[in-house]
Amino acid sequence: YFRLDVPTISLFMIMGTCILSAASPILSGSSEYLRQYMKSTLHFSYMWVFILLCCAVRVSPTSIIKLFRIYVFCAIPVNLFGIYQVPARAFDWPFAWIEYTGAAQRYTEQLSLEFEGFFRATSLFSEPSAFAMYTMTAAIMLLAPYFLYDYRIIKNRFVFYTASLS
Repeated sequence: YFRLDVPTISLFMIMGTCILSAASPILSGSSEYLRQYMKSTLHFSYMWVFILLCCAVRVSPTSIIKLFRIYVFCAIPVNLFGIYQVPARAFDWPFAWIEYTGAAQRYTEQLSLEFEGFFRATSLFSEPSAFAMYTMTAAIMLLAPYFLYDYRIIKNRFVFYTASLS
């Protein structure tokens, strides 16, 4: 279902503006600017298509529950890796730090505080606050319906408690 209304037209105008913004990197002739433009445009296009699909697809309550379940199931390995990272950073085990590269910064590691042997986990994310936001979103999706409506999104008790504890 796709309707042509003001929000949808505005969405297409935003994409047109993004494409027109290529003029500056192209005219500059800098390969680094062009590479950064390509990366940013690719990411923006991904987000743009997601928003376009959200405008076009009719969403049912059962599909929202399925999305919540997928998010919570994905949160389990992400959190288990974050739990692993704390002793891994302290004892210098493998996969303690994930290295990121980008056009602006040549080579960088995950951002994390280290204070007198105390480490904060980042899991797959670049910094601890992003990991905390991801974990809190999963906790809200998992626990809020349970406390408010006595309804479990995850029916299996083992998976429910594993997701709740991680």
